[in-house]
Amino acid sequence: MASGRHCSLCYNFCETKIELHHIKQKKDGGEGSFDNCLPLCFGCHADVMQYNPDHPKGKKYTVTELKRYRNKWYKKSAKVKGIYYLMKAI
Repeated sequence: MASGRHCSLCYNFCETKIELHHIKQKKDGGEGSFDNCLPLCFGCHADVMQYNPDHPKGKKYTVTELKRYRNKWYKKSAKVKGIYYLMKAI
């Protein structure tokens, strides 16, 4: 898993308690693709899904923001994995 089983928003390690969020919802034409996927812990997933424009509560994220958070974490995770595998080879 590209996220190393960490939440892409709060960076907490989730083990197997991780959910995959569709950045652009399927009902809005979003695909079930890697690019449209955002690994989240239960709490962050609830926050992302909780926003209601008629009763502003929760956090309102744009598609661009969610992808930026995810990509930032994927880069950090890849560096950590690279260091881990390098140290394991020594």
